[in-house]
Amino acid sequence: MIEYRKATIHDIESLLKVRIDFLREAKNIRNDDDEKLLLTSNREFLSSSLSGGSFVQFIAIRGLVMV
Repeated sequence: MIEYRKATIHDIESLLKVRIDFLREAKNIRNDDDEKLLLTSNREFLSSSLSGGSFVQFIAIRGLVMV
């Protein structure tokens, strides 16, 4: 069964993994420097905006895995 819920700051690393995996698949990450910059900037954005309430993201969980 899939559970849907609002993401929290505790989900940031999983959200980052999904985003980076998607960008790799879409070939939008050209090198390791691009990936590091994306991880850093997205981590900062999600940390401040999820905790401050200015950004909302819903996630789907099956078992213990984000899908």
